Amino acid sequence: MIPKTTPEVIIKVLEQFDQELRETADWSSWEQNENHKFAIQHNGRLYPVKKIISLATNTPVNSFSGGNEANGYMDGLGFTIVQLRGNRLSKNNDKQDKDDQLVSLDNEVSHVIEAIALSGFYFEPWQIATYITAIRTKPFVILAGVSGTGKSKLPALVAKITGSKSKLLPVRPDWTDSSDVLGYCDLQGNFRPGPLLEFAREADERRDKHFICILDEMNLARVEQYFAEVLSRIEDWQFAEDGGYESGPLISIALNESDAVC
Repeated sequence: MIPKTTPEVIIKVLEQFDQELRETADWSSWEQNENHKFAIQHNGRLYPVKKIISLATNTPVNSFSGGNEANGYMDGLGFTIVQLRGNRLSKNNDKQDKDDQLVSLDNEVSHVIEAIALSGFYFEPWQIATYITAIRTKPFVILAGVSGTGKSKLPALVAKITGSKSKLLPVRPDWTDSSDVLGYCDLQGNFRPGPLLEFAREADERRDKHFICILDEMNLARVEQYFAEVLSRIEDWQFAEDGGYESGPLISIALNESDAVC
């Protein structure tokens, strides 16, 4: 049985992990280790569940089990547990492992549903769960429906509750190319980055945090004209050598050296 502690102690240990362990050789890329199936999600960062519990309770990590025991312990203290590799089950075919993952997923979605209800907005639980599943499956989701039903509000609420950063980008009917989205070169040849490109650059610099760009009323203009480059890059992703994913550059025009864009 795991000794009792408090959320305040856990918070201090999370800060200790950031300051003392996160950049060490043992923990710098711990999320990529297949032995770690779950993580604590707090303020946009991920933390190893058993290690944090061990530090907070001063008990060895081998004195308690992962899965239901560790995840349930942290959930009971009010912390969010997420599955590290999306909906993909571990290569381990052990049935208990799969059950633990499904329980953790249910707890996470339930937390978001409850938080949205407490915020004063109402969505059907299945709508929230469907959106979360979709955004985990592919980084581009289209929400269709009657105007005024909360299609733009739902992603913003989920982002806020999960510690992500969101940006609302209203689409204009006169967008006929990507210049208003990604940017353009002025008469002097200087590149003027668009709002989406600046948001993407910030996301690239903060890979520990989840970023969501919300295109409001995206059907007001032809999406294949103003969003073609982004749609192409979404299909062009691949695994990065240092973990995570990467794709080609969003900007294909020739730029001055001072205007180099990732």
